[in-house]
Amino acid sequence: MIMDDTLALEFAPDGNVTQDSDSSETLESSEKRTLYGYNKELVILNGRINEMDRNTLVTNLKRLNLNFNGNVTAMKKRLKNYYKSQKLPSSNLRCVNKMYPYYVVVDFEATCNEINPPNYQHEIIEFPAVLIDSQKQMIVDEFRSFCKPKVNPILTKFCTELTGITQETVNEAEDFILVLKKFELWLQKHKLGSKNKFAFVTDGPWDMCRFLHLQCKISQIQFPYYAKKWINLRKTYSRFYRTKKMRLECMLEELGVQFEGRPHCGLDDAKNIANLLILMIKDGVSIEVNEHIRRMRTNYYYWQKSNVISDGDVHDGSIIHNETNCAEVDKNYNNNENEKSEKNEANEDGAEVK
Repeated sequence: MIMDDTLALEFAPDGNVTQDSDSSETLESSEKRTLYGYNKELVILNGRINEMDRNTLVTNLKRLNLNFNGNVTAMKKRLKNYYKSQKLPSSNLRCVNKMYPYYVVVDFEATCNEINPPNYQHEIIEFPAVLIDSQKQMIVDEFRSFCKPKVNPILTKFCTELTGITQETVNEAEDFILVLKKFELWLQKHKLGSKNKFAFVTDGPWDMCRFLHLQCKISQIQFPYYAKKWINLRKTYSRFYRTKKMRLECMLEELGVQFEGRPHCGLDDAKNIANLLILMIKDGVSIEVNEHIRRMRTNYYYWQKSNVISDGDVHDGSIIHNETNCAEVDKNYNNNENEKSEKNEANEDGAEVK
């Protein structure tokens, strides 16, 4: 089965839907009617794509010069998104994938034991970040610094073997607070949060709501305001490709690429997450915030404004406070995002248009 362009609609040179000059209907009603027609076409196209086997999908993807790697589900999604972008070319009717201009991928490495005792205090020992330009669909810069642990200054053998980080490396490293300030300068260098909008990306919720939150508590600084929300790419991947949640290596493999470097090396992990993100952008996935930390109550706090990040108004790391409760991922926020995503996917994959 080879897809054709027989379902394409006509557009005027200015991008608006063509109309009869003597038509009495308003532009708004015409656009609604045309959008309804587009949705019906997409339902038909998606139904045809759903019936394709692997060989047919590969043939169609090759014909369109699209990536033909990955599993069948990923290839179907890729082909559907291609036709969706082709069928909605008008500026008024375009289906816009939600995207930030820049993404900062982080993947912390922390102190650990083979079996962590209750209330074990993980401390960040590697702070890596990778910057992605979503328009160029490429990595444009990276940041990396090691941190000296205070509570557990001696790394366990298990931690060193897992991460590749040696005792000598952390002995010579700087305190987390200094590393955080260096990271903020790196963000400022790229005008992230002031001129350029961006979002953090992680593989799971743990980097922000566990490691970074606990490290800020140990260092007696406020959790960075600009890091209070992020994109859990594992969740976005699972939702879009309709798979169970899986490890980074498996997600990459599902899209036809291999993990590069050493697992549990923070920078290598971040680069591979970045590569996954770029593949997902090319597949037409909307990459938007899906997790954030609930506001923390404090007995006392003092903060000073700084010219750093987060929509042009971010606080620096020099805040001293005593917390009365831990940060948590806001489940209500996530549930709302889940409902929105599921509704969009139902319409996209062939649900009845009303």
